[in-house]
Amino acid sequence: MWSRLDPYATYYISASKLQLIIQALDPPLGIFGMSRHGRSSIQQIIMSVDIPNHDGSIHFLETLHALAGRIAGTELPEDEVGRCSLTPA
Repeated sequence: MWSRLDPYATYYISASKLQLIIQALDPPLGIFGMSRHGRSSIQQIIMSVDIPNHDGSIHFLETLHALAGRIAGTELPEDEVGRCSLTPA
Protein backbone atom coordinates (compact mmCIF):
# COMPACT_ATOMS: atom_id res chain seq x y z
CA MET A 1 0.00 0.00 0.00
CA TRP A 2 2.77 2.47 0.88
CA SER A 3 4.38 1.95 -2.53
CA ARG A 4 1.14 2.95 -4.27
CA LEU A 5 1.08 6.20 -2.31
CA ASP A 6 4.85 6.73 -2.74
CA PRO A 7 5.54 5.60 -6.33
CA TYR A 8 8.98 7.28 -6.41
CA ALA A 9 10.14 5.55 -3.20
CA THR A 10 10.86 8.76 -1.30
CA TYR A 11 9.84 7.07 1.99
CA TYR A 12 7.35 9.92 2.53
CA ILE A 13 3.62 10.17 2.00
CA SER A 14 1.10 12.84 2.86
CA ALA A 15 0.05 12.63 6.52
CA SER A 16 -3.55 12.74 5.32
CA LYS A 17 -3.04 9.29 3.76
CA LEU A 18 -2.25 7.59 7.10
CA GLN A 19 -5.84 6.47 7.47
CA LEU A 20 -5.59 4.63 4.13
CA ILE A 21 -2.47 2.81 5.35
CA ILE A 22 -4.15 1.74 8.60
CA GLN A 23 -7.25 0.67 6.69
CA ALA A 24 -5.14 -1.51 4.36
CA LEU A 25 -2.89 -3.13 7.01
CA ASP A 26 -3.86 -6.45 8.54
CA PRO A 27 -4.32 -6.58 12.31
CA PRO A 28 -2.66 -5.96 14.65
CA LEU A 29 -1.04 -3.00 12.81
CA GLY A 30 -4.22 -2.01 10.99
CA ILE A 31 -7.87 -2.96 10.62
CA PHE A 32 -8.07 -4.67 7.20
CA GLY A 33 -10.73 -7.39 7.19
CA MET A 34 -12.27 -6.29 10.47
CA SER A 35 -15.74 -5.42 9.19
CA ARG A 36 -17.06 -4.12 12.51
CA HIS A 37 -14.26 -1.58 12.78
CA GLY A 38 -14.34 1.65 10.85
CA ARG A 39 -13.45 5.29 11.05
CA SER A 40 -13.50 5.40 14.86
CA SER A 41 -11.01 2.50 15.08
CA ILE A 42 -8.72 4.23 12.60
CA GLN A 43 -8.89 7.45 14.62
CA GLN A 44 -8.10 5.55 17.83
CA ILE A 45 -4.99 4.06 16.25
CA ILE A 46 -3.86 7.42 14.85
CA MET A 47 -4.37 9.12 18.21
CA SER A 48 -2.47 6.37 20.06
CA VAL A 49 0.75 6.70 18.05
CA ASP A 50 3.25 9.52 17.85
CA ILE A 51 4.29 9.79 14.22
CA PRO A 52 6.36 12.91 13.50
CA ASN A 53 4.80 15.20 10.92
CA HIS A 54 7.31 16.72 8.51
CA ASP A 55 5.43 19.67 7.01
CA GLY A 56 2.44 17.50 6.15
CA SER A 57 4.40 14.33 5.33
CA ILE A 58 5.16 11.18 7.32
CA HIS A 59 8.19 8.89 6.94
CA PHE A 60 7.89 5.16 6.32
CA LEU A 61 10.26 4.03 9.11
CA GLU A 62 8.79 6.39 11.69
CA THR A 63 5.30 5.17 10.81
CA LEU A 64 6.32 1.50 10.94
CA HIS A 65 8.07 1.93 14.29
CA ALA A 66 5.13 3.84 15.78
CA LEU A 67 2.55 1.27 14.67
CA ALA A 68 4.71 -1.67 15.76
CA GLY A 69 5.53 0.05 19.05
CA ARG A 70 1.82 0.46 19.73
CA ILE A 71 1.46 -3.31 19.55
CA ALA A 72 4.63 -4.06 21.50
CA GLY A 73 3.90 -1.36 24.07
CA THR A 74 7.21 0.43 23.55
CA GLU A 75 8.40 3.59 21.89
CA LEU A 76 11.23 3.98 19.41
CA PRO A 77 14.54 4.46 21.27
CA GLU A 78 15.99 7.99 21.00
CA ASP A 79 19.01 6.87 18.94
CA GLU A 80 16.63 5.29 16.41
CA VAL A 81 14.47 8.41 16.29
CA GLY A 82 17.50 10.41 15.15
CA ARG A 83 18.33 7.91 12.45
CA CYS A 84 14.78 7.93 11.11
CA SER A 85 14.27 11.70 11.14
CA LEU A 86 15.20 12.49 7.59
CA THR A 87 14.41 15.56 5.57
CA PRO A 88 11.80 14.95 2.82
CA ALA A 89 13.28 14.73 -0.65
